[in-house]
This record gives sequence, structure tokens and C-alpha cells, in this order.
Amino acid sequence: KCNPEKLKKLEITQCPMSENSLEILRKFKNLTHLRLCRVLGRYLPDSVISLENVQSLDIGNNENLEDLTSDIGKLKNLKYLHVGYCNLQKLPKEIGALTNLGILGVEGNQALSYLPEEITELKKLHWLQAHSCNLKSLPRDIEKLESLTSLNISYNDLKNLPEEICKLKNLQKLDISYCLLENLPKNFVKLKKIKSLNISGNNFAELP
Repeated sequence: KCNPEKLKKLEITQCPMSENSLEILRKFKNLTHLRLCRVLGRYLPDSVISLENVQSLDIGNNENLEDLTSDIGKLKNLKYLHVGYCNLQKLPKEIGALTNLGILGVEGNQALSYLPEEITELKKLHWLQAHSCNLKSLPRDIEKLESLTSLNISYNDLKNLPEEICKLKNLQKLDISYCLLENLPKNFVKLKKIKSLNISGNNFAELP
């Protein structure tokens, strides 16, 4: 007989399920890795939020998913969160409560026009994938993401980058290709650890 409390990893893909059907997730109290692809409706169900031990949550490619809800901040053990290619219009400010998060993917949410300022509270975040959205700007205090080593914000509607991006002292990989950039911040050369840089497809007249 299967013991649901022993299950550590669960993957469900391409099985559209009602919120009531997903209530079964509550039985898997010790899950650490959960992937739900093409399963969810408009909202992240409470049954997912109840999984307090989850460290890796992949809910990307749920085309109907519009809202992570403020309760996402209750998943304090999350280290990996992928919500790419959904239908998110915003990220809840409570995402800043995920203080163990190291990897965040929000790419392909074409209605996502900004990242909340609270995202800069993620002191352990080292990998941020936010390409192919509709971002108009970046958080003012982006330099607070002091652990960030990889940032992909390509294919967005960014007309300029904040000077604060030049203070990301551990940044090694940066992709800002195919935005609407006309210039780079004057202190861009202070990104001393950059090993990989893609600035293709912009409108630069000159480089700093």
C-alpha cells in the first residue's frame, strides 16, 4: 500500500484537473519537489500552498494561471520556483517572503509589465529568468539582489536600465538582448565579474 507521507517527488503534466481533484495533494505532506504542467486553472490552489516542505515548485506552462495569490509567501522552504509561460499579470508582493529562494523563472508571461519591489528582498536569489514578458522597468533597488549571478531580461519593453544594476557585484551572466534600449548606464563597466553578455537587437548609438 502506498504511503503518501513517504512521497518526496511528484509530477503531473497535461492532466487538466479541478481544484477539488487537486485536494489530494494535501496528503503528500513531505513532498519536496512538485511539478504541475498544464494542470492548473486561473488560481494557485490552496492544496499547493499547504505543502510547507516543498523546496522545488514548477508550475510553468499553465496557460490559464493568472494569480499566484498572496499565500505563495507561506512556502518558506522554496529554493526553486518556475512560473514561466503562464498568464500572470503581476507577481504578489508576498513573493519577497520566500527568503530561501535561489532560482526564479517568470519568463514568457506576456502580460507581466513589472516586477514587485519586494523581489529585492530575496537575498539568496542567484538566478532570475524574466525574458519574453512585457517589462517596462526594473525594481528601483535591484542592487539589493546581492547574490544574483545570472539575469535574463531579454525580449522586454525596457527603454533604459537603472544605474543600480551596475551595483550587482556578483553578476556573471546578463542577457538584455532585443529590448528597446538606446543606451547603457554610464557605470556599466563596473560589472567586473561579467563573463557572458548579450546586448543584441537594441538601439545603441554608442557604448559606454
